[in-house]
Amino acid sequence: MTTTSSSSMWAWRRPCRLDPFTDYIDHLTRNGHSPMGVASLHYVLPLSSLLAGVAMRRLLIGEVPAALAMFAALSLPRVVTWLGHHAARTPKRLPDPGSIQGHQDALRATIPPPVLRVLDEAAMVVQRQTRAESVLLHDMRLADHCHDGPCKPHWSAGVMLCVPNLAGHSLLLIGRALREQETIGILRFVVAHELHHAALGMRRIDLLMLTAQTIGFLLVGFLAPTLTIAAVGAASLRLMLTLCSWVVELACDKVGVEAHGAEQAEAYFTMLSRGRYRSCARAWPWWQRACSILTWLQPTHPPVWLRIWYCRRVQRGAPGRATTSRAR
Repeated sequence: MTTTSSSSMWAWRRPCRLDPFTDYIDHLTRNGHSPMGVASLHYVLPLSSLLAGVAMRRLLIGEVPAALAMFAALSLPRVVTWLGHHAARTPKRLPDPGSIQGHQDALRATIPPPVLRVLDEAAMVVQRQTRAESVLLHDMRLADHCHDGPCKPHWSAGVMLCVPNLAGHSLLLIGRALREQETIGILRFVVAHELHHAALGMRRIDLLMLTAQTIGFLLVGFLAPTLTIAAVGAASLRLMLTLCSWVVELACDKVGVEAHGAEQAEAYFTMLSRGRYRSCARAWPWWQRACSILTWLQPTHPPVWLRIWYCRRVQRGAPGRATTSRAR
C-alpha cells in the first residue's frame, strides 16, 4: 500500500508504503544483520569519520581544494542514493499498525507455554528498563536466506529497544530453535544475556562506544599530522573498540552463568561453533560472502572457546549460586 499526500510533492517527499509488520521487521533485521550491514557499521562509518577529520585538517591548514574534494567524495554516495530513491520513486517503508496484533497472536500460538512464560517475563523486564508501551515478539530470521542444514539466526536472539517508525515499542527477537521446549534451559541463559545488554548501564557503554566510533575516528583524522599516523591511530582505536566489545559480551555472559549455570552457556556456545554453519555462509550472494571476510577480521564477539572458558571460570567462582539457580 503506497500513500502520498499530493502529486505535487513527488519532487520533495518520498511516498510511504505500509508493510505488514512481519515484512517490515524482516527488512530491518536483514539490513542490520547481513554481512554487508555489519561491515558497513564497522568499516564504512569509521572510515567516513576518519576521512572527514582529515578533510577538516586540510581545510584548516589552507589546502582548500583537497579538503573540498574529500568532502565531495564523502557526500557522493549519499547524494547518489537520495537521487536514486527519488528518480525511481522508491517508497519509504513503514509498518502497518493494524497488522501487529494479528502477527503477535499467530506467533504466540506456536510457542509452548513454558517457553512463552520465559519470554513474557523477559518482555516485562525490557518494558521496565525502557518504559516502552509494549514489547513485541518476532522471529529472529533473515528474509530470503534459505538453505539446508543449521541456520545461525535460528539460534540467535536480540533486543531492539527502539523500533524505527514504531514509537513506544521495543522488540524481542528470538530464533526458531530457541523457542523449542527442549532448549528452554539455553533460552533462559540467552535471555539473561540479552537483558543485561538492555540494562541502563550497558546502554550507556554502547552509547560511549558508538560515540568513539564516530567522534573518535573524526578526532584521529583531524589531529594526525600525516596519513600514516592517522592510519595507525585508526587501527589502534578500532582494536580498542573491539576489545571493549568483547568485555561487554563477557560481562553479559557472566550474568547468564550466575543465573542459570555454565552448562547452559556451554551448550549454547557449542551450537554457535563456526563449523556448523558452512551452508549458512554459502547461502549468501558472493558480495555478502566477501563482506563476511571483513567482519571476520573485526569480530564483535569473543571466540567461542574464550567464552566457554570464561563461563566455566565464573561458575567455579560461584558454584553455590549457579547450582541454586539451576535448581529453581
